[in-house]
Amino acid sequence: GDSLQSAGFIAAGRPELLRELVKELAGALASFSEWGLRHRDLHPGNIRIRSLEPLDLIITGFGSARLSDYDLEAVAPLELTRYSAPEAIVGAVSAASDWWSLGMIVLEQATTGRCFKGVNDQAFRLHVVTRGVSLPEDLAPDIGLLLRGLLARDPLTRWSATQVKQWLAGENVEAPAAADDEGPDADAP
Repeated sequence: GDSLQSAGFIAAGRPELLRELVKELAGALASFSEWGLRHRDLHPGNIRIRSLEPLDLIITGFGSARLSDYDLEAVAPLELTRYSAPEAIVGAVSAASDWWSLGMIVLEQATTGRCFKGVNDQAFRLHVVTRGVSLPEDLAPDIGLLLRGLLARDPLTRWSATQVKQWLAGENVEAPAAADDEGPDADAP
């Protein structure tokens, strides 16, 4: 099938399909995590659409994947993209890195890519490392919550399988503050 990249914004204006996309990819990432697998290169070009109805996705592109028992470790650099987690940009990988990539894919689908139009990739990565990702104010509240969880700059507070599963079930789940709310005193005691 087509890649998610070539298919475009399949979930644009379709909140139920966006939730299905999250469910499909989160299920795969949860399985990877159980085995200590870090994909390290999750982006729309590495996601194949087997069918749209019902949605059936396949993750490909495991050339950069690695097994790890560590929460965070230094690794050889990869080609960096807008889907790269802050820790990956600075030369590390964590169990949470792939969940960041999922968040970026959801953000792109939810906004039909408008947050990335005309953005310099290198400047964007610098912003991600120093300030995180600013979320558009016009996102549906449930999507904003999901993205605050998946796009937390700190990999230790970033959502993973447990929180995404709770979000999908409509349960009350806390998310870290949005990047815009993280001022210079955000970490002060």
